[in-house]
Amino acid sequence: MPIEEFLAMNKGPIPYALMEYANLPITVIVQLEQPGLIMQMQKPGIQVNQLSYSSQLESAQDSIINQIRIKGIDAVVMGRYTKVLNGFMAQVAYKDLVILRNLPGVKSVTRAPEHTVDLSASVPLIGADLVHSMGDTGYTGESIRVAVIDTGIDYTHAMFGTLGDPNAYAGNNPDIVEPGTFPTPKVIGGYDFAGTDYDASGNSGSDVPTPDNDPLDEAGHGTHVSSTIAGVDAGYGTGVA
Repeated sequence: MPIEEFLAMNKGPIPYALMEYANLPITVIVQLEQPGLIMQMQKPGIQVNQLSYSSQLESAQDSIINQIRIKGIDAVVMGRYTKVLNGFMAQVAYKDLVILRNLPGVKSVTRAPEHTVDLSASVPLIGADLVHSMGDTGYTGESIRVAVIDTGIDYTHAMFGTLGDPNAYAGNNPDIVEPGTFPTPKVIGGYDFAGTDYDASGNSGSDVPTPDNDPLDEAGHGTHVSSTIAGVDAGYGTGVA
């Protein structure tokens, strides 16, 4: 078992032999004891006011976060959840995990999972091979709006109805929206929830997100997915959709 994994699961003080890891950062999901909105709504015989209950959960989270600050823990809260679960994501030091786990109202503290994109199994996973076997279905997607959560979108690309000028992409600042560049008639909205330098692992950038208003894709995967879903024929062939 890697040392980092052991420390993430460790319920007690850090062993003396591993004290060099004490101040290193770890990103965790802090789940509170009070159930999330969906679980509360699934309880038989209970009527739930969604706005009111969500507000209760946020207040409970505020209380825990305040306790964390009072304890002197330097925590960076990176996201909050009320629907599927009641909790928040935060970056703390390994040495602070035992304090977090012992706070009243905290159900669990677990290491936040890291995910990477993978194309190798996506075509059969979404059933595209089955659709291909059907031939022309007559569906065009006209008047359908689609939201994509991914690495962003190159809204200057020809498959999204622009001239597809490479210089337009190269000269685009991914941290701000330049006048007249976005939104476009085909890409009508978007937001960057992570920021240019975000890397969940921290290996090649910051593991703390810095959101901005420009969804410009800097990795390519989101553009690939979006062009598969809604790209026009720009001479590159058609996607799996």
